[in-house]
Amino acid sequence: MLVTEKKQRPWIALTLIVVLTSGILYALVHRSRSDGFTAGSTVGLYFGAAGFLLMVFAAMLWVNRLFKKRWLLVPRRIWMRGHLWLGLLSAWFVLLHCGGRMGGKLEQIVYVLTIVTALTGIYGLLLQQFVPRLLNVQIDRELPQLQVDHVRMDLLRQSNKLVESICGSGLLESEMMRWRENRDGAGQLENTDDPKSHFARFYVAELRPFLNTPDPRSLRLNDRLISKQIFGQVRAFDLSAADVQCVDQIEDICERRRQLALQTRLHWHLHSWLVLHVPFSFALIALSCVHAVMSVYY
Repeated sequence: MLVTEKKQRPWIALTLIVVLTSGILYALVHRSRSDGFTAGSTVGLYFGAAGFLLMVFAAMLWVNRLFKKRWLLVPRRIWMRGHLWLGLLSAWFVLLHCGGRMGGKLEQIVYVLTIVTALTGIYGLLLQQFVPRLLNVQIDRELPQLQVDHVRMDLLRQSNKLVESICGSGLLESEMMRWRENRDGAGQLENTDDPKSHFARFYVAELRPFLNTPDPRSLRLNDRLISKQIFGQVRAFDLSAADVQCVDQIEDICERRRQLALQTRLHWHLHSWLVLHVPFSFALIALSCVHAVMSVYY
């Protein structure tokens, strides 16, 4: 959701008007009272009630997502805009309600939760302005995130077939056994001048782990420049023209794998802030209810 959309302008204007009006009202009340602005004053209670109700409205977005049909016939994008701008207004009203006074421990916790919830929401909003653009620029074919692992395994199967067409299944299995023994410290890989053995060894030691691991960031082939150098060395092997075409296809598979890994990382950044924002939001509403009850009865 971009804040530069034309449909955001009425919400931005409304938010600014409410912030300005409530700020002026706060200043007038603060100057008119000898003890300054207090949360228990009439205006202070209105500010607190407004902040709480707007919190509840913002939290209703998550209830709305539980239903397949539109809740109360309100389009979800309107709920999203309301969640953003009215959620920010709720934090503003809570700060006005406090009047610069931290109160007891419960009030201090509510105060901190309000700030953290607002900051995590703003951080998520900033991510939504830039990460989708990075996805559009750097990812040629973006996939639904749930399909990434399936496509990754499909790329692995394609590479297996291409490598077998170059080396043969027998040589490939033999190199895999030698690589496992060497990795476990049970033996050493034998040197050979056979180009297909070199390629099979490259596949087993570097290419297959790169395609098979869910997070290939630490592997050399994940670096595009290093990958080009490696495949340039592979093409220097004494391979036939048909085998070189297979190598080209495998290099394309590696590029596709890098894009899947990048997409996964960008999607993680795009949604990771929710891990903090959602629980803090509901904790804020719950403690606000406790604060309201204790203020009335105690």
